[in-house]
Amino acid sequence: MSDKPWIGVSEAHRRLLGLIERVARNDVELLFSGETGVGKEHYGRYAHQASPRRDGPFVPVNCGSIPPDLFENELFGHVGGAFTGARARASGLVEAAADATIPTRECEMPGLLVNGKQQAVPDLNIINAHDVEWCRLDPKDFRPRPTSWVRQIILHTTKGDWPQRVLSGHGPGGRAKLVADMWRGDPTSSAAHLVIDNDGTVACLCDLATVETYHATVSNPWSIGIEMYQEGCDDGHYGVHEAVYAAAEKLVPALCRMFGIQFQIPKLPYKNEPLRRLIDGGESCVGVFGHRDNTGQRGYGDPGDEIFARLAAAGAERFDHNAGEDLDVWKGRQRALNDGGATLTIDGVPGPSTIEALRAAGHPDGIWALGGRPGA
Repeated sequence: MSDKPWIGVSEAHRRLLGLIERVARNDVELLFSGETGVGKEHYGRYAHQASPRRDGPFVPVNCGSIPPDLFENELFGHVGGAFTGARARASGLVEAAADATIPTRECEMPGLLVNGKQQAVPDLNIINAHDVEWCRLDPKDFRPRPTSWVRQIILHTTKGDWPQRVLSGHGPGGRAKLVADMWRGDPTSSAAHLVIDNDGTVACLCDLATVETYHATVSNPWSIGIEMYQEGCDDGHYGVHEAVYAAAEKLVPALCRMFGIQFQIPKLPYKNEPLRRLIDGGESCVGVFGHRDNTGQRGYGDPGDEIFARLAAAGAERFDHNAGEDLDVWKGRQRALNDGGATLTIDGVPGPSTIEALRAAGHPDGIWALGGRPGA
């Protein structure tokens, strides 16, 4: 086709146009994703021109501009008498664009709540208060976060039981609601940001960026809490379904990318005592930890060893935090970044300035262990 939406010179752009031409010949739905201004609607129009619907209209719909209570009526119309004031039948956009193409944009997929917006995570089923009313915290269980630098992810299990088994497949679901209801009914302040149900569904109970929850005592101000549901077994102990671990393996790296939290975990086996550097909250500790790592009131099963073995297999770096191994390694990396033009304080703590320097040096999302390490 010669009627292209614009002149592109990059190989990636040309490959995309060729792919669109091949796919658009079929009666399929297409999803173009990307930030505002990258040309999603232009590519959609090009797909329309390459499709059997090319002689029909191209009807763009900005979903973000339609009030939620009018969305169904705008798209599908109504019959006379359907509601007060509906005296006659009215066609919706779908019917008006029969045998045509309707590109929709600004559609918000269910996702994690971050700074007032939803952020979807590929291959994760996420629900939040926009989807179900129970998916929220009681006011006693949270307060405004006092810092914008979220630096820790704290993993929990709902029972903290040990030993805990890896249960096959997934459970029936519905357990995240039980946990949320329990927290709301508890007269004390206790809750986490996220609950992973036994079917792998992730329930996001509040805004991860702006809300501090009472889940990990002294680490609360700068951490995100994830509760992994433990299911009861016939012998009185508990286990975690494979679906829960699989969801956590996707969720944790996604949170690291969103918040600039380094994908790194404790190196040494748990010894039934917290990490010394985390006892006071661990302001200089960045990464993914268990609830057992910051308090002596928990034990092996909170969250257990299995999740850390899986995160290590997924590429998480492992450090002896008590020996300051993470600080030594990051001081070396900060010096290397300064040699490349950055002006970082050499403190061994990969904070926001280090994240920006890593991004400038070509590290995707500013995370050392995710997406490649240029020059490493």
